[in-house]
Amino acid sequence: MSALNADGSSGFAPAFVVIDLEGPNQPSTAGQFTAMVNGWASGIQAITYELTPALYSDQFQWNNYDLNKLNVPGFVAVSPIQGNSPSAVGSNLFGYNAYFGNCVNGSASKDVATIEGWGKSINTIQFSNSGDDCGV
Repeated sequence: MSALNADGSSGFAPAFVVIDLEGPNQPSTAGQFTAMVNGWASGIQAITYELTPALYSDQFQWNNYDLNKLNVPGFVAVSPIQGNSPSAVGSNLFGYNAYFGNCVNGSASKDVATIEGWGKSINTIQFSNSGDDCGV
């Protein structure tokens, strides 16, 4: 029995399709961010309502360009993990993308506990060494 549908698709869709506005042509005002994100989200939804558009930003962008006022879920970058308490807030803030996790004796439990304490349920940890094989 195959895990794929007859057309070759898996039948699975991502929970979010996330725009990352990094790079040389990123918006530089709240109005530009709003226009770009809303236009992008409208384009995604014009194709299908099965996909949920979302936004990835750093805390500076989130706080300075009023991204908490957008009508799309947001994921905010936070670094470092230890000793940090994110300043980004908003009802559309769904989770954090935490950078430079530490794997100590095969476990990232300290970083996981810290991130869970930030109060969001959809979080990720990025390790500085892509070769880390780290459990919770």
